[in-house]
Amino acid sequence: MAASESAPASSPGSADEEETILYDLLVNTEWPPETEVQPRGNRKHGASFIITKAIRDHLLFLRQYIWYSPAPFLLPDGLVRLVNKQINWHLVLANNGKLLAAVQDQCVEIRSAKDDFTSVIGKCQVPKDPKPQWRRVAWSYDCTLLAYAESTGTVRVFDLMGSELFVISPASGFAGDLSYAIAGLVFLEYKASAQWSAELLVINYRGELRSYLVSVGTNQSYQESHSFSFSDHYPHGINTAVYHPGHRLLLVGGCESAELGISKASSCGLSAWRVLSGSPYYKQVTNSGDRVTELQQKIIPDQDQLMAVALECIYNCERSDQLSLCYDILECLPQRGCGSTTEVTTSLHDMVDQLEKILSVSELLKKHGLEKPVSFVKNTQSSPEEARGLMVRLTRHTGRKQPPVGESHWRMLLQDMLTVQQQVYTCLDSNACYEIFTESLLCSSRLENIHLAGQMMHCSACSASLPAGATQKGRPQYRVGYGRSIDLVLAASREYFNSSTNLTDSCMDLAREELVSAEDLLQWLRPFCADDTYPVRPRIQALQIFGQSFHLSEEDSKLLVFFRTQAILRAAWPRRQVSSTCMHTLLLTSLR
Repeated sequence: MAASESAPASSPGSADEEETILYDLLVNTEWPPETEVQPRGNRKHGASFIITKAIRDHLLFLRQYIWYSPAPFLLPDGLVRLVNKQINWHLVLANNGKLLAAVQDQCVEIRSAKDDFTSVIGKCQVPKDPKPQWRRVAWSYDCTLLAYAESTGTVRVFDLMGSELFVISPASGFAGDLSYAIAGLVFLEYKASAQWSAELLVINYRGELRSYLVSVGTNQSYQESHSFSFSDHYPHGINTAVYHPGHRLLLVGGCESAELGISKASSCGLSAWRVLSGSPYYKQVTNSGDRVTELQQKIIPDQDQLMAVALECIYNCERSDQLSLCYDILECLPQRGCGSTTEVTTSLHDMVDQLEKILSVSELLKKHGLEKPVSFVKNTQSSPEEARGLMVRLTRHTGRKQPPVGESHWRMLLQDMLTVQQQVYTCLDSNACYEIFTESLLCSSRLENIHLAGQMMHCSACSASLPAGATQKGRPQYRVGYGRSIDLVLAASREYFNSSTNLTDSCMDLAREELVSAEDLLQWLRPFCADDTYPVRPRIQALQIFGQSFHLSEEDSKLLVFFRTQAILRAAWPRRQVSSTCMHTLLLTSLR
């Protein structure tokens, strides 16, 4: 820019002194309108093409909106009018001020500040959008990724060269329903695992949030992390969502509320949500009146001392009903990067970050009916025995609920168990969480839970050798190993068998569930029958029950008789080694 100034001659300090500044605006770049791509074919058929397209579109409308459509989600008329009045193009500057994304009709240009944004360093090709005003674009925190959201809710992620890395389709959607368009597109820094480069929050106008972990480079991919809904607070949907990185707050705007007794911000449709590292992932910041979270008059002005006192107070409390107060204290603590930075300050911030994870785990335990003091979680986080016992109590408590919970609740519990393990109880291997979860399903005395457990296990040696990279809806499919699966099923079968009063007991039906094959069980019975620590009669009884419970082939029936004979011989002559030839001879004699 060039600036020139002119001012009338006047004595210094005169009351009528005026100064006029003129600016010359230099045009660096102009974007001409993109040409519309015409359909191929003979131009003389253009009129018939238009008529055919019009009839087809109306038929599609009738089919989709009348015959197959659920009730559409109605956005506020004022919001729709406001967004539709926006220009089709967008200019989005990265947070470092060095990169610019110019969103056009069918492409997104990436320009650099090195040459005053005059040249294009990357070009992202995007499909033409019927509602271009409803698109969203966001830069990652390190300015290496660009996310582009279409009006349909589809999100495309590009690198700086304009290469499309992957496409994230919406979980659900309906043609023409703008409530699935994206109201907030936010990149968060992700440090929990080196496998993922960043976390991407995708929030539609319905108030549905989905978090995705994204990875670039040689292993570029994405995986859904969690979901959340603001519908309880915004039943008519949201208007916008932005993120404040300094305070780790997600600011959400929606419709005004005439409800009495709420803060001024809430009455205007505004709310602030603290972003947590674990479940429930987002917690609304609520304070009486219109007070903000950063306190105007602090009792302890020194930041280091404030964090130290807060940590000591929270961890010394042994009550289990103070979780909400602990969150209130956490909201008053300074954010990392604010004020001076010393080794002591950095260490205290690390401890506050760990406190946040511990509070998240405490809230998860409370959610599933195991309310524990925050100090308990902190003091047991390094104990594998305590961690395993906690996981067992979580699953068994869920299995005893009345009325019984369904599959969705069990799967939510598994996800929460993995979150608890990843956030705090890293002393326990994640494989143990899957095994404890599967074992509880097997022992829950419900047939549908046993079938769900079957989905969690490798039920044959062949399936265990299959590639482990299979995914379902962006999530890796995990199964308990084949060997451990057999151990868990047999342990559950013994538990049902021991609790049965007779062969017609309902527990025997559960023990007969073929989660592993009869061949697998026969192989397991060999060391059982040969174990001298068990009396002969229970071993023979178990073999008889096995023979009555399964449809055995002729070879399996002979093998079962062999096991019975082996058990009797071991009991009669414990010190004498009987060869397999003698066993075979005895077996043939018994069969005759």
